[in-house]
Amino acid sequence: MSYQHKPNQGSLFKNDRKEKETHPDFTGTIMVGEKEMRLSAWKKQGKNGEFYSLSLTEPKPKSNDNSMPF
Repeated sequence: MSYQHKPNQGSLFKNDRKEKETHPDFTGTIMVGEKEMRLSAWKKQGKNGEFYSLSLTEPKPKSNDNSMPF
């Protein structure tokens, strides 16, 4: 069983699989009410200093198929 966040709480982790500049620097999950959502963050530089840009999206469906796509 995986960790379950409390409502309106979440976690972010460094994205070790980042391959392109458009990929998020951090990814994680957050509980919005009773629904788990995917949270992504990009570290950016603005005129007033460093900040994080955030995105909240529906999680991708988990696949039970372990075969490689062609």
